[in-house]
Amino acid sequence: MGYRFDIAIRTTHKYAVQASGDVARVIDLPDGGVAVLVIDGQGSGRAARAVARSVATRLSEMLESGASAATSAMAANETLYSDRGGQVSVSFDIIRAAANGTIEMAGYSTNTGVIFDDGWKTTDTNSVPAGRSYGALPRVSRYDAGTVNAVVLVTDGIASSYRSETEMLSALERLGDSFEPCRVAEVLLEESLLAADGRPRDDLTVAVIALSSDPADQRIERTDHSRSVR
Repeated sequence: MGYRFDIAIRTTHKYAVQASGDVARVIDLPDGGVAVLVIDGQGSGRAARAVARSVATRLSEMLESGASAATSAMAANETLYSDRGGQVSVSFDIIRAAANGTIEMAGYSTNTGVIFDDGWKTTDTNSVPAGRSYGALPRVSRYDAGTVNAVVLVTDGIASSYRSETEMLSALERLGDSFEPCRVAEVLLEESLLAADGRPRDDLTVAVIALSSDPADQRIERTDHSRSVR
């Protein structure tokens, strides 16, 4: 018995700014599991994207080497602080889903994550952004295999589209017990675009991972990409 990981990512840039300061990546782990990164660079545009990409690269290196989400997050914070002298901040979150179904979440972010565990719930309290303090600790949450069916991460562009965390949870609850990643990601992105009249005032990114048991012995990887360019 193994686990199946289904992932959906939706992202768009701030209105009239072609380069997004948000970066989202999926990382293969040494044990066969996966990690999902959602990174929000300070500000918007090319400068924000460059910093977000550098943090994504550091996180990827750590996770691919087998490091935990917490260790990877601290390493990225220390590297950013050392490189930029505490003058640049980045918010980011990591979902590390091991092959055995256990989940570790870690990050430096002002946005709480959301999990599906007999209903949609927010995770632990917010943290501070990375890069401001060398010794700052990330927020960390861990869940045993089979206890969490889905995890949602958003950047502040999505979060600020709702008046409160409760309002965002209500949007997810309208989906019922469905935590199909593509549907969840589409709803949050579309509602955020609607709230901004199609002209978002910030970069928007949402990432969703769903976990389910899989009795098949054969490993199958499915990858889908869609991009609209104007």
